[in-house]
Amino acid sequence: NAMLQGSAENKQLLEKEGVDLRRFVDTMRKCGDHYLQQQIVEFLFRVRKIFPEDVSQLFRDNADLDTAFAEIRGKDGFSESLRSFLFLFNAAQGPAQNVFSL
Repeated sequence: NAMLQGSAENKQLLEKEGVDLRRFVDTMRKCGDHYLQQQIVEFLFRVRKIFPEDVSQLFRDNADLDTAFAEIRGKDGFSESLRSFLFLFNAAQGPAQNVFSL
């Protein structure tokens, strides 16, 4: 998120370097850390203004995840919608799930 908040140059660097956002989703699946997952989702939420087409494709294979991600909004309700998304995301991992919500 610091990359996106820092300056216009940082945003240009992300655009120029061609970031593979699927790698972030893979990290979410494997990391086993809810806090890191939150940070990645926040990054994807912010970067969708720069790469709307790329971000919109990340969860297309699961309609529930796709809808939940699209419902994440800014300041009002961000934490709640983020939590709902991650609950669905982790549950969708099936036997490979390694982050559990209480």
